[in-house]
Amino acid sequence: MQVLLENIAFNHDPDLSKTGSFFLRRNETQVVPIPEWNNNCSSDPACAPAAYVIAALPATLTIKASVVCDDTSLDSIHIQAVESPAGSTHILGSVQAIRVSLIKGKSGLVAFQLPDARTRITNAGVSVGNIAWQWQFSTDGQNWTDFQKTQHRIYTVIGMPQKPWKPTSNAQTDIHVPWTEVLDQSCKWAAEAKDVDTAAARITRNMYQLGQNKLVKYVDGAACYARDKKFDCTRFLQLLTQGFGNGQAVNCEDCATVVSTFSNVLGAKLFQSTMGVHINTHPILLIGHDDWHSTTFGIHEVAWKNNCDVNDPLFDACLQVDGDGHPEVGDLNHKALQPTNLVFGTGQFNSYKFCLFRSGQCDPIGPKQRRRLGSGPFGFPKINNLSFLNDLKQRYEFHNWPHRPEGHVRHKDAFDGWEKISVRRFAEENFSNVIETLFKRRGSSQEFVEITVYEAGSAEQPNEFLLQLLGHFEVLNFTRLQQPIVGDVSFIAPGNSAVLFRRRNFVAAIRSVGISQTQVDEMAVALDLSLHDFDQ
Repeated sequence: MQVLLENIAFNHDPDLSKTGSFFLRRNETQVVPIPEWNNNCSSDPACAPAAYVIAALPATLTIKASVVCDDTSLDSIHIQAVESPAGSTHILGSVQAIRVSLIKGKSGLVAFQLPDARTRITNAGVSVGNIAWQWQFSTDGQNWTDFQKTQHRIYTVIGMPQKPWKPTSNAQTDIHVPWTEVLDQSCKWAAEAKDVDTAAARITRNMYQLGQNKLVKYVDGAACYARDKKFDCTRFLQLLTQGFGNGQAVNCEDCATVVSTFSNVLGAKLFQSTMGVHINTHPILLIGHDDWHSTTFGIHEVAWKNNCDVNDPLFDACLQVDGDGHPEVGDLNHKALQPTNLVFGTGQFNSYKFCLFRSGQCDPIGPKQRRRLGSGPFGFPKINNLSFLNDLKQRYEFHNWPHRPEGHVRHKDAFDGWEKISVRRFAEENFSNVIETLFKRRGSSQEFVEITVYEAGSAEQPNEFLLQLLGHFEVLNFTRLQQPIVGDVSFIAPGNSAVLFRRRNFVAAIRSVGISQTQVDEMAVALDLSLHDFDQ
């Protein structure tokens, strides 16, 4: 006699409280079907995943499975599953034996109990692990025969995932259904956490550790992954697995978005929110850097709780502050403190503001948000904080910028020794064409340059947009570029790591986004020539 499994469903009831689980996707493009396991699944446990919410577990967890038997004369059969390999234990335990009714050899989906799962999940906290079941059948309920082995990846989270995630959505086109590729990382980073603050703190530290591991670095203060009110989570995961994504540079927006999004999939309720608008810091350790130094932020963003105000705790993976109670510049002995669940404060001893802020203006200014998943170009959304824009105009002497008539030109590739990794095109309000290109130096795994060219329509003022781009760099350290002459007006970052310029109705941003800094001024000249030389 032969018995085979057809399907196994973990999230088998529209009322998620009855299963303790939620809907899943694999990533931005791939869905996880219900039932999660079927006979087409490979031997990879990731092919059949399930996720459980510790705070919403029913008294007894159940799955549903269906079997077929080639002996159609049988009206029932006993089915169970034991942990595999023999003698092992895993987070869901065994599948309790039941007698299954058959009609013409088929059972249909039948509920099975997991008597050990609730206790084991609760004790584990946040986790990700692979399990295997050896399925067995019996005609008498006493003598058992092995007939099939299945493997599954099981995630356990503290609470129901929060925005931007939509754990109750089963729409195949909804990219905000929780991703298993994000859970793989979040559950690893926050392993064994039993409350959301601990989970968020561990995710914050692990995000910062990417810099210590030389995978990312704070380079010029502009975002690579948090853009246009969106989080390019697909490219960030590519960074973790392949080493580049949209580049290896990260800023405060990137860090805040990763921390909040990866924490919220575990049940935290964090936002991204900002402080500013002119922050001279005490010595800090930026992500990916080895030396303490002071800097100036225009606006700084963190992952923040509650109302994102002075009395609310925050998580900052972009930097470490001096936590020895003496953060001032003259103190050469620093105690590195990762801001995790640290109250922003009004300047009281060892609050976040006390440890970070030296002079200028550093107050919560919002907005509080949770970026949606998806991709967008650098420089969007536009900055609407008038105080900050006025500060930018004074800092960069906006009144002296030349104005030229509009032209209509095309952008061409003008770089030797570099290979294109990706090209993306966007259309934004008042911009008919935005082209974003990521280049990699041949033979190097740590030199990347991102070039974005914006074609402004008649309703857009190119000078105003160039000022906006300068404001999207967290560190306000650009200087007016005089030599070489690039564009009608141009600015360059220290170390020649970034150049922004306007040529007629085109605005361009060229910046080093690799661990190893690349001087991009010659590239800016070449790009400007390619724009300038075309007929109008």
